[in-house]
Amino acid sequence: MIDFSRMKVVRKVAIAAGVALAVANGAIALAQNPPLPAPAGAVAPASAAPIRSAVMREFENGIKVGTKITMANWQQYQSFMPDGMVELFKGTNYWKMPSDVEMNIGPTRIFPLPEGYPAT
Repeated sequence: MIDFSRMKVVRKVAIAAGVALAVANGAIALAQNPPLPAPAGAVAPASAAPIRSAVMREFENGIKVGTKITMANWQQYQSFMPDGMVELFKGTNYWKMPSDVEMNIGPTRIFPLPEGYPAT
């Protein structure tokens, strides 16, 4: 006859041991690789300071606010685009940007993280 109560105890011990190993592994990794300090000019996380609903600012080395990206000038801004958007502008695939596309560049908006979102 199989003793199911003993199997449940063994299973709980195995799970507890696995969790303990995972926690210990994380602690060792954190001790070997401590978090890096924030770079100069970095925006503090939402938990550190109150942030308005939408903070707006302009990057010094980004695309100037008010710029219009079109089919005629998109190549000079492709370093700021994700690869998929570049492919859409190239027009070599089935999906492509329309010939009259116009992207108006506005200021960067930073939104606070939702309540309960873990800060990393």
